[in-house]
This record gives sequence, structure tokens and C-alpha cells, in this order.
Amino acid sequence: MAVPTLEEALNLSEIEFKEKFGRDKPAKEDEVVFHCKMGGRAGKATELAMSLGFSNAKSYKGSFQDWCEKEKL
Repeated sequence: MAVPTLEEALNLSEIEFKEKFGRDKPAKEDEVVFHCKMGGRAGKATELAMSLGFSNAKSYKGSFQDWCEKEKL
């Protein structure tokens, strides 16, 4: 999800979020972990989420590439 789209998603109401994504919107205190291929976009997404009040937003360091190496994929 691109950062502008992420910002729009995180600003949706709980009802709109569930209608669009088929799951409950995370609460601002929930742990939310972002990932991408190498970590850059995940870091930006984490910063954006934190700026919107998601105090427990995190970025998976190394992201998908790191996970693949650890899982030997």
C-alpha cells in the first residue's frame, strides 16, 4: 500500500475500514508492523502511522528480503 493510500486508510472510520478491507481497523494502541521488500517504505509507513497516533507502530527491519533469507526461500 502506497503511503498516501495508507494515510487515507488509517484515517477511515472503523466502519469504512472494515467495509474496505474486511477486517477491524487497528486501535491506536495496537501493535501494527509494516514491511516491504527491503525496509525503506516500511520505515516511512511506520513514521506516518506514528504521526497519526498509532503509538505502537513498528517496522520489520530488513522486511521481506530478510524474512526470505531467514526462511531460506
